Amino acid sequence: MHSYDLEANGMATNLVNLDALIPREDFEEVSPEIKPVLGKKPEGLRLSDLDANRGITYGTLRKPDFQRETASWDPTTVAEFIQSFVAGDLIPSVILWRSPETGNIFVIDGGHRLSALIGWIRDDYGDKEMSVAFFENIIAAEQERAAVRTRSKIKKLVGSYGSLQSAFKYPDNADPEVYRNAKNADFFTIPILWVEGDAKKAEDSFYRINLKAVAIDPTEVRMIKARHKPSALAARAIVRAGTGHQYWAAFPVENQEKIRKQAKSIYDILFVPALETVITTGDLPIAGRSYAGGESLGLVFNFVSIASGLHLEATKKLVKKGRKKKGEVKEDIEADDNDGLPTLTYLGKVYDIAERLSGHEGCSLGSHPAVYFYGITGRFQPTAFLATVGLIQDLAKKKAFDWFTEHRAKFEEFLLRHRHFTNQIVSKFGGQLRSYPSLLKYYQDVLRLIADGRSFTEIELDLAANGFSYLKDRPDYDEETTGSEFSKAVKTLTTLREAIKGAYFCNICHARINQRSISYDHVEEKRKGGKGNPSNAQMVHHYCNGYKDRGGKTISPLPSSL
Repeated sequence: MHSYDLEANGMATNLVNLDALIPREDFEEVSPEIKPVLGKKPEGLRLSDLDANRGITYGTLRKPDFQRETASWDPTTVAEFIQSFVAGDLIPSVILWRSPETGNIFVIDGGHRLSALIGWIRDDYGDKEMSVAFFENIIAAEQERAAVRTRSKIKKLVGSYGSLQSAFKYPDNADPEVYRNAKNADFFTIPILWVEGDAKKAEDSFYRINLKAVAIDPTEVRMIKARHKPSALAARAIVRAGTGHQYWAAFPVENQEKIRKQAKSIYDILFVPALETVITTGDLPIAGRSYAGGESLGLVFNFVSIASGLHLEATKKLVKKGRKKKGEVKEDIEADDNDGLPTLTYLGKVYDIAERLSGHEGCSLGSHPAVYFYGITGRFQPTAFLATVGLIQDLAKKKAFDWFTEHRAKFEEFLLRHRHFTNQIVSKFGGQLRSYPSLLKYYQDVLRLIADGRSFTEIELDLAANGFSYLKDRPDYDEETTGSEFSKAVKTLTTLREAIKGAYFCNICHARINQRSISYDHVEEKRKGGKGNPSNAQMVHHYCNGYKDRGGKTISPLPSSL
């Protein structure tokens, strides 16, 4: 039997997105119609209650508008849950609340359980009619793969819902096991526990159940509490390219459209191309997977927080013991967004940094993903992404991008040769914002020491003497194996190694270029008679093209002996 009361059973990848199957709504929504009669509530839900073609309950089901995406189960968990339901195994109660204003039924706890059954009924595991409409046909490749795997597993374990319906209708021609499953599925119920009271009681119950029964990352807590604030609104818009549930639907129409358009622009810079399970190319998204069921929503929320200058310590600083309960965090001081303008301001700041990281405008540094954002084994490194965002902000504040251009090739070479330092910093302090200050300081210190003319050996010694004594040099990573077949990790490692070797280099600063952010420069300037022929063309960073035009000094290539 499985512990289906835990609503986060999946891995960070290969997750089934069931978010489209139960609509979201505000607890305090008021219906203009006659208020519902509040009578005796049922003690259980039957499968027919969740089938839009057989019962009326499904049409009243809602999720709280602030609830995180229903995408935390992997294909095996979904399939085995449905198998357990059909087999009559003990299924933990779902917790529901019926709004006295609208009569709609809110899922306080059990969203994954009900969504899995609804997905089975509709044959929609994130890739069919409801999901395609919900996400406006922007279905991530990983989401589609997870749906296909889920459908295949369910077919083997139980059979499709349609096959069970056919067996029930034509028992004489049905497989006996499928017919038995059909009878069981129509008989068994999911027990219900009802929350009594008003909208405030329902929201309090949601927090009590979901924030204490299951450990939730502090970033997720912040997002729930900040659901009406521009930081959370901007993050949710970006991670789904402006599609999915429209959290900004109450804003003026013109602002809604601007939010969607800006979010899509940012999404394209951060998450295109889609990251494959096995990396087979150096053409990588700078922000990892876009799949919102994984870490991407938290990453984008932290990105928005950094870009917008919010309090970065909110996810890790605890109030002194004795003043508040252990584990509580300080809340950001941020006003609710009532018209969309603050959200657009935040999106503008995020766009500027994303464009600077690796866009197509003249300010773009064309940061190579394998240098900054991925480890040697191919894992995307969220903290490295955030620390690079912090470094960009610091350089912008100091107006030091020309200075950075003069030293970036050596800086990036140091990062590549010491990429294990990033892992060690994150291992010591924890992921994302917990290790963000230390990794940002590491980047700043290395860049400063390189500008001072220090050798790599001297930089290592200086780091050890100034707060980084725990960093230990080690030989290059090698995947140990006893078998003769190449694992996914080995294939990915090999691809990244070759991608780094074969990367395009900027002919001005001599650092690597993201192949999605290339500018073409005249070796002999047009104003001096330079022609547009191949022999006079060179690939450079967009920023370096402008640096040269502004009369930047000539930068020598790195010595081969470095």
